[in-house]
Amino acid sequence: MRHIYSTLGKLSSEQLGMILPHEHVFVDLRTPTNPAMHKPKPQTS
Repeated sequence: MRHIYSTLGKLSSEQLGMILPHEHVFVDLRTPTNPAMHKPKPQTS
């Protein structure tokens, strides 16, 4: 029997049942002409 170690401890495949694997993807949208898209633009008065 195989096990997986999770935040809940060691679990068997019977305890897990069907699972849906997925990925977490980080996308960096910065470009050479706009290197800091995440920073607010300075306000002009």
